[in-house]
Amino acid sequence: MKLVQDYQRFSFIGLSAWMHGAARAERPQPIVAELPPDLRAELIARLTPVAERLEAARLDAVANADAQLRVLLPGAVAVGLFFGLSGGSVIAFLLVSLLLLVLAFLLVDGRTATQYRAAAKGQVTGLMASFLSGFRYEPDAALGPAAVDRWKLLPEVRGVVVEDRLLGHRDGRQVAISRLTITLGPPSRRKAANDGVRLAVTAVEMDLPWRTTGGATVAIGRDSGSELRGAPRARHGLRPAPVGDATFDERYLVHAEEPRLVAPDLNAGVRAGLPRVEAECRSGTIRLAQLMPGAQGERPMLSIQAGYAVVLFPRPLDEPVLEPGPHWRKLDLEATLTAFASDLARLNHMLGSAMALPFGKQETAP
Repeated sequence: MKLVQDYQRFSFIGLSAWMHGAARAERPQPIVAELPPDLRAELIARLTPVAERLEAARLDAVANADAQLRVLLPGAVAVGLFFGLSGGSVIAFLLVSLLLLVLAFLLVDGRTATQYRAAAKGQVTGLMASFLSGFRYEPDAALGPAAVDRWKLLPEVRGVVVEDRLLGHRDGRQVAISRLTITLGPPSRRKAANDGVRLAVTAVEMDLPWRTTGGATVAIGRDSGSELRGAPRARHGLRPAPVGDATFDERYLVHAEEPRLVAPDLNAGVRAGLPRVEAECRSGTIRLAQLMPGAQGERPMLSIQAGYAVVLFPRPLDEPVLEPGPHWRKLDLEATLTAFASDLARLNHMLGSAMALPFGKQETAP
């Protein structure tokens, strides 16, 4: 009887926490900004009921996961015993039982982790973004291969995963900030949408109300991978169109549908503002070599079109941004607030540096 009671109390998710070293709450990303005390106190007050709801949901989810695994364990043993008796082998019994149990654990634990992560990210980030900037958090926003292809920047796109997406207005302009993982390659029935060369970027999209007509102008670092450098011409039919600034043209490869627009699209103000954008790429300690074979740079990718521009900041594939912590541990509200505020501040820095680029504005003579 005691053995049954102990088994009913046993937590498989607790075992997962022990295996992953849940006692260590390390954060690889540095804290780049701290909230003022009064603002922090206000957010703590607003987030406390959110954290309480998340904790109640987390405990229910963990309890349900453990209950499912307690049922699946005897089932795995029974199937393993069947194979063992059929084959007359104790090893077959052990291997089949262990394999089924591991698969069941990975499926149940993975589903629990995914659901908790989505709920925590959505509720905490949504409240903080709205409070701090008036932005909406919409991680489920549709941004598929067709939308990315319209940038006329990249090779053929097989799939797009939207990690985070913030929408709002800044200085009277509509803007969006998205953390994307883009899989490059032609569509395939044999390969999944995320099976291929993956490019991780933070995309800042913005309105250009003064640039209402004309084709696309794009710029990519010359030290990017050859597949990226060749895409505007090979994939999208754009023509090489140097700016005429020797320093800039040595560092960036420019293509355009209408070369006459290159001068205003990439004017002196844009070229002067790019070091600030490049600094945001470097602040994530990211090199394009981590993303695509043959790449070495840390430079953004730019696309300027009628009424619209996008700046792509390269980032690491496993960048730990807006991560609430594991599902086996109660949400640490103080630590989460500090980390999320810093993450949102860095995204805001990217937005500010991108919006400061005066794309498409005619230069006036002194």
